[in-house]
Amino acid sequence: MKFTHKINGKLLPLLLIVLLGLTACVSQSPGVDESRVMHWLEDKSGTMTLHEVSKKDLSSQWKIADKVSPNFGFTDTTVWLSLPFVNPNAVATSMLLEMAFPLHDKIDVFLLDGDKVVKGYLSGDEYPFRQRPIEHRNYLFPYTLEPNQALRAIVRVQTSDAMYLPVKVWQANAFFQQDQHQLLLIGLFFGFLSIMLVYNLLLYFSTHHKSYLYYVGYTASVIYLQLIQKGVGFQYFWPGETLFNHLSVPVANYCLLISSLFFILHFLNLKPSHHPATIKIFRSFIWISLAAFAATAAVVMTDTYLISYQALIITTVVLGVTITVTTLVLLARLSFKGNRSAQLLLIAWVSLLVGICLFALGRVGVPMPMWLSENAMMIGSTFEAALISFALANHIKSERDARMSAQQLALRNERQAREAQNSLLKLQKDTTNQLEREVQERTQKLESAMHELTAANHKLDNLARLDSLTGLSNRWNFEQAFNTAWAGNQRLKQPMSLLMADIDHFKQINDTYGHMFGDKCLTKVAKVLKLCVGQSGNLAARFGGEEFIIMLPNTGSKNAAVVGERVRANIEKITMMHEGKPVQFTISVGIATVIPTVDIAGACLNEHADQALYQAKESGRNRVVAIDLSSKAMRETA
Repeated sequence: MKFTHKINGKLLPLLLIVLLGLTACVSQSPGVDESRVMHWLEDKSGTMTLHEVSKKDLSSQWKIADKVSPNFGFTDTTVWLSLPFVNPNAVATSMLLEMAFPLHDKIDVFLLDGDKVVKGYLSGDEYPFRQRPIEHRNYLFPYTLEPNQALRAIVRVQTSDAMYLPVKVWQANAFFQQDQHQLLLIGLFFGFLSIMLVYNLLLYFSTHHKSYLYYVGYTASVIYLQLIQKGVGFQYFWPGETLFNHLSVPVANYCLLISSLFFILHFLNLKPSHHPATIKIFRSFIWISLAAFAATAAVVMTDTYLISYQALIITTVVLGVTITVTTLVLLARLSFKGNRSAQLLLIAWVSLLVGICLFALGRVGVPMPMWLSENAMMIGSTFEAALISFALANHIKSERDARMSAQQLALRNERQAREAQNSLLKLQKDTTNQLEREVQERTQKLESAMHELTAANHKLDNLARLDSLTGLSNRWNFEQAFNTAWAGNQRLKQPMSLLMADIDHFKQINDTYGHMFGDKCLTKVAKVLKLCVGQSGNLAARFGGEEFIIMLPNTGSKNAAVVGERVRANIEKITMMHEGKPVQFTISVGIATVIPTVDIAGACLNEHADQALYQAKESGRNRVVAIDLSSKAMRETA
């Protein structure tokens, strides 16, 4: 974790400086500013022809574009643009007309010399990527002009997405020089997020902490969304899939919402008893996002629009802004209440939330610089990725430190209690005259130490999940896992088995060989249970004293009996030495199996497993008795 902090501490400031510098560089790159000479015309019917448009008077029938990148928001109207396409040089020059928004459906470009069309192009994301005049993430329309030649460019744009019109005329050499800066910025962004994705995926495989896995899903969703927004995905990954590219904007947004909500909910680790409303809100957002994602995926798979694409985009934007703002409010509220995880998450996510809001507002037509709305999410998500990685490392480190502190406190108090007891015994041997006074004094010390030990153990129970003697899951942790597994098997209608095991004549072992030897027996049994439990999802725990319990989700009575017999047989083979003499012991196992339903409580399975254990004891011990509640059958293995 210290290594993680070092990486974030050194990488983040450098990354911020590079990204801001490159963004400023890109936004200020020289082009031919057409804002003062570009005109636009609204074609509400969408039926006007090039001939009709070209004959309209620029000064009276066209409107002057008063922005560098006109933004009409979501509209069904077709928009025509008219702008000079001029070579200012005294030599023939290759020129480019750029439409720097890769999500338009149809773009028709006509270059006119007077009334004559010298060149025409048909493009847009409804056509396969390979049909573009120049294979570039944005729309580029090339033409070589003679020295000082001046043409007129007329552009027809029709789209179901936001009507962004960032049009520029470039000299080809100047454009490709500027494009190198943009490519560097995009490369740094995707490279950084890819590194964070792989890094956190490796951390998940190492720690099995689900927060890392959800964060990997979130990072992948950010990458997917930006591949679409920047046109890189259509260029390199799915150049022929026009429908998939068209619908990837809402799909990517829903993936981003779902993964981020899962991450937040798991990272905060809120207790249902303390924050029921907050948990309910997050879960409701998850279900709403999943439903919207499923509807959008159905459109992709069936090639049938259930609603218009424009309505789909607007729904996505509204839902995204609603969830984003609500999440920010909930995190702020938890932060004011002292929730450390929420404080870290709030700091990390503010930059991303601001970026999402700026992006979403730009999509619905709120006036702002084009470079800001298009790059806000990219820059914000870069900041957020490093900050969240730091928060994750700090979160895991805090949990580990708290658990270790509680264990050390418990050991220290236990040692103090033993020292006090030894002092009491020594005083009893040294004097009889002061026995009553000394006994009372030492007893008070002992009681004080025992109170401290009880408090420490209580704190340990709240923080630690493992039994300190055996290393198995403790009872509290087992009950939490059992409730979760019970609900899962009930939903999937799969059988679930519970094993109760008890060491035979354990009291006699303690009385004969001492409690230290008894503890060694318990530890030995725990090792056997760990080996016999097997696959992930199964869980063994120390239930109390010499009693153990094993949970086997998705396991029928037959397979549960196999596990129980394996436990019994392996315990029977154990030979321990005490003062040079071999000692053996056995164990009895009771098994209950049932398919959970809403009419059966989890405690019922526990009761029947306990009954089966009782029957195993009554039948002579060192045996396995299984009760299958679904078939009312009983099996016994000696």
